[in-house]
Amino acid sequence: MGGYPEGYLKRMEERGRRSELVFVNDRLILQVTDPKDNLPGTYFVNETTDELFVNLPEGVAFEDATIEVST
Repeated sequence: MGGYPEGYLKRMEERGRRSELVFVNDRLILQVTDPKDNLPGTYFVNETTDELFVNLPEGVAFEDATIEVST
């Protein structure tokens, strides 16, 4: 489809059917649909294993973070 990068619409469809939201210290972090894109400040949902992987933003330590997940 003209004007969109390769695979953009497919990634948007995948994200659109997900309902999770993840907040770290009251800040929404970005969902990614490919584990290789799970960079700091993002999260990835593995539907096969029913796991959610949160990659905390840089400078945020797990023991000091407030992590909230809605489903």
